[in-house]
Amino acid sequence: MFTIAKLKQQSSNSPYRVPTKVQTVHVGATNTYIQDGQTKSNTTISFADQTGTIKGQCFDITKMNTIKPQSTLMIRNYIYRDQMIIITSAAKVSVTGGVGDIAEEYRTQAVELAKPPAPPAVMPIELAKTTTPNQFVSIQGKVMRVDAIVERVTQRTQETIKLRQIYVKDHTAEVKISLWRSLAENTIEVGKTIKVTFLKLNLHKGEISLQTIPQSTLEFVSEQHNVTVDGFYKEEDTFFLVCKHEGDIFSDYKCPLAALQDIVAEDEEIEAVIEGMIPFTANIVVSGNNTVSSVSIDI
Repeated sequence: MFTIAKLKQQSSNSPYRVPTKVQTVHVGATNTYIQDGQTKSNTTISFADQTGTIKGQCFDITKMNTIKPQSTLMIRNYIYRDQMIIITSAAKVSVTGGVGDIAEEYRTQAVELAKPPAPPAVMPIELAKTTTPNQFVSIQGKVMRVDAIVERVTQRTQETIKLRQIYVKDHTAEVKISLWRSLAENTIEVGKTIKVTFLKLNLHKGEISLQTIPQSTLEFVSEQHNVTVDGFYKEEDTFFLVCKHEGDIFSDYKCPLAALQDIVAEDEEIEAVIEGMIPFTANIVVSGNNTVSSVSIDI
């Protein structure tokens, strides 16, 4: 029977018939994906015993009925690779006992093992374009162009997936970003500032671009604007401010009552107050979905 410490002394990337006995400390996220036209999944798990901790990946969803938090397991016919226990359909997982008391230090370490990695720090786009294809980067910048969504069929799995290409610029450079799958469905407007994580470099026909992976995230960054509030209107229960930027450019922003708390009291009629002030100069903070989070009068 292998302990975790003894297993880590073995050569990696090999199947093992010698059982290992561990306790499930934490069951992490399940990632679903398409392979060979079939929907599959893998779940991240962390194990511990009296000798240490180890990360696991389970690729057989049926075995998660046995692999439960705090369960003591005997695992056979598993693969040890990249310092992880890989559980496939060929593995044998059974409930057992006898692991003994596990140090609290190991339990804490095991919980951390199952957490997804933190996204890389935001770097200038110019620097991101000089990284290697096996390095993940995060960038932040203003959207300069948004292409229409298209569909692509993958060569290996024949899966039809969505793709949207956008162009983002910061103070150092501009880059094309390929948003795949669900990220392609985001409503993205030119002029908005976004942050995209876990991007990989892509080199195609001499063009340098970045592309998302399943772990990538896209979020809109709040922006502050100095505007002239020149009008308002309502659509059902939603209140909109019509704001004029420099160059006589107008934008319509959704504006919850809470965002106007600095200039409209709770017992006042919002339309009457705003109509009596128009036009007025204000500082507004706008999120990515064109919603104002705060309005302050520019005195």
